[in-house]
Amino acid sequence: MTVETDRHPPEEVLTEFALGSNRADIEEHLRGCPCCARYVREMKAVGGYIRSLPDMRVPPGTRREVFRALRKERLKKLRWVFSVTDFLTRGPFVTILAGILAAIFFYFFIVFLL
Repeated sequence: MTVETDRHPPEEVLTEFALGSNRADIEEHLRGCPCCARYVREMKAVGGYIRSLPDMRVPPGTRREVFRALRKERLKKLRWVFSVTDFLTRGPFVTILAGILAAIFFYFFIVFLL
């Protein structure tokens, strides 16, 4: 990919360059574009900071706990949908709805057809 100095390369390409990819076309663009050069400097600083952090180990079972909590939240949202669906498909609601629809049908039948 040839990078023109009047067009900026995508941020992904600049970030890859900041993290160590060697591309002459990006270097050339950076010489003429202070905006992209500043972005690459900032990304290099962030990368250096992240590399300076100590290694952190995730305790065993954490992933399972996170996914369990996510499933629990999703089920909370689905319970509301299921409770509304149950109400609409069972019990007196269906009977009342059928009665209302029958009344509307007979009203229009009597008014418009007779």
